[in-house]
Amino acid sequence: MGSESGLNYSNVTEDMCLCNEPTLLWGFVAVGRDLGWNFKIYDGREATSGRLVCWIKGAQDISNSVMFPKPIMLQQGLFVDEVGDMEDLLVIWERAPLASRYEAGVRES
Repeated sequence: MGSESGLNYSNVTEDMCLCNEPTLLWGFVAVGRDLGWNFKIYDGREATSGRLVCWIKGAQDISNSVMFPKPIMLQQGLFVDEVGDMEDLLVIWERAPLASRYEAGVRES
C-alpha cells in the first residue's frame, strides 16, 4: 500500500486504507451532496483497531477544504471510514520520513 515519497492525492469513495505504514496527513477536500455528510480518519489500518483522529461532519450542499498548518503524524497508517453521501472526498497525505518508518518496523523494498 505504500507509495513513492512526496504528496499523494487519493480520491476516496468508500471505506479504505490509504497507507498501511507511518503516514503524514496534510488535509482534505470534501464536497457534500444535498444531505448532511461525514467521514472519519483513523490512525491505523482499519476502523476497529485504529485510533480515531478526526470526525468531519458537514451540512447539506456544503463543501469543506482543510490544509493543516503541520501534518498530522499517523504511526500505524491512514484509514478513512464512513464515507457517506458525499460527492467527492480527496485526502492529501504522504509517507512519513524514513526514520519514522524504520522505527515502526517498515523496511524499504
